[in-house]
Amino acid sequence: MKDPSQEPTSRQRRRRVAVATIAAASTMALVLGACGTGTNSADGGIAPGSIPNELEAEETPQAGGKLVIAVPAETNGWNPSINQWAEAGTMVGSSVIEPLVILDKDGNPEMFLAESVTPVEGTDFKEWDVTVKPHIVFHDETPLDAEAVKLSLDATFTTGLTQIAMAPMYNRVEVTGPLSVRVFLQKTWAQYPQALAGAGWMLAPSMINHVNDEGVKDGGVLEPVGTGPFEFQQWRQNDLFRATKFDRYWRKSPTGAQLPYLDEIEFRPIIDDDAKERALGTNDVDVAYATSAQVAERISPDYTTIRDYTSERTFVMLNTGENDTNSPNPFGNVHARRAVAYATDREQIADLVGTGVQITTQGYRPDSKWHVPEDETGYYQYDPAKAKEEIELYKAATGASSLAFTLSGLPSLETTSLMQALQQQWKDSGIEAEIEQVDQVKYISTIALGNFQAAWFRWYGYPDPDANYVYNAFDTAQGPVYINFTQYTTPEMQANLEAGRATNDFATRKAANDKVIREVNENALNIWLFDTPHSLIANSQVRGLNDFRTRPFGNFLPKPYWGDVWVKA
Repeated sequence: MKDPSQEPTSRQRRRRVAVATIAAASTMALVLGACGTGTNSADGGIAPGSIPNELEAEETPQAGGKLVIAVPAETNGWNPSINQWAEAGTMVGSSVIEPLVILDKDGNPEMFLAESVTPVEGTDFKEWDVTVKPHIVFHDETPLDAEAVKLSLDATFTTGLTQIAMAPMYNRVEVTGPLSVRVFLQKTWAQYPQALAGAGWMLAPSMINHVNDEGVKDGGVLEPVGTGPFEFQQWRQNDLFRATKFDRYWRKSPTGAQLPYLDEIEFRPIIDDDAKERALGTNDVDVAYATSAQVAERISPDYTTIRDYTSERTFVMLNTGENDTNSPNPFGNVHARRAVAYATDREQIADLVGTGVQITTQGYRPDSKWHVPEDETGYYQYDPAKAKEEIELYKAATGASSLAFTLSGLPSLETTSLMQALQQQWKDSGIEAEIEQVDQVKYISTIALGNFQAAWFRWYGYPDPDANYVYNAFDTAQGPVYINFTQYTTPEMQANLEAGRATNDFATRKAANDKVIREVNENALNIWLFDTPHSLIANSQVRGLNDFRTRPFGNFLPKPYWGDVWVKA
């Protein structure tokens, strides 16, 4: 068998382009939340130089008012199984649609809409009973009952890109009571409750079965109907998403007050972080979700700034596969990948990003129980001389006259300047990189179709490694749509992934996951750069943000906390 670290791992076959494009266009929240592993907390994992996220003092919340929130990207629709929900999508979508389960800062499942999620005894984690809390209704006044739960779980397993990740696990869902279903899986999945944080969104049956004006069943992508604190009213793409208070919302405050406090909530996509800062300064928005450490540092004396600097990694992802679009792709050869890793000065890039920005060469923050000591991960330190040696090994192995490739990324000003800095670093070691900019909505399709060589990416926002299974697995590296974006797979990698999914025993899972970390790094699949400096910046009147202070939000996980937020008059 050929070593896929030495040879192109993707089969150079022609794509079924039409089918693949449709599948990629109907993407999810990048399945169980692509881009993920790590978290920040109020008492640990705080970035050096940043201010701890101290809890708000207790006050009596005031009802009423409107909140306007700037988010860093637009989303292409509001069905999480079909559309592309990145960090911004989950921030907005969670105001209307809620999950069965949420995760605490350590990745442990907490019941939300679900009353319980329990394995059926003697089934080797292949059967699970799911029961939802009583007296919850969707915005169209229909109940969240067993039939609705079954319909939503079936949709997760069988529609959009989620089906690529979930279908191999799926057998069926059966109603077992008024509020309970039994989920039958094809394979052992000991971490199924954790998965329901990203794959357990509950959609009203009227949304799932929605038929548009052309008579096509579209999954309600334009008109979300959920159980959330706010009821959808209006969406103007690239302008605003507006929702109003749902009077029959199921949650109450610890003192028994009916949630939500706000009458209305509005989200506005503002891509540029400097533009968000200006919008805050002119009171056009009340809260800004930013990924700029510089903006957070400049604005924090006058505003409430909540930092989540350790949840997610920013890195360059290398595609080991080749097709008609990205050919010739040098990264099927491990020496090309190692050359770029050696040629990258991560500390210089992190310094450009801003104060308190950290470097982590794996998917897990230093205070995570899944973290491997940095000197044991097998990753490559900055060394231009070794980069040049690897270039020569690449040229000798392939007959290429030079190492050249295209770096794809988003068009924001900050991302562009950082990609240009990388471009210069690589050039100093004799590597030529051309920069290609792609808009946010198209970008994930580009990645999922394998139509890239190197891609600027933000990912690893999940605190439990099970969420990363699909991004390293054999099945999801086969195309024509790739959830294993790098297309790298080996029998050893697959065996370790399966070992981690087969049990809840921490020691067994940790040993298997450590091997996955080391294999990813040894083969230089990711050019690690820095930990993404996520922050929420709010004016001084905004209250009720303690959930964002104590839970990671720089990720693709649900954020169903907007019902607790209020504005002080």
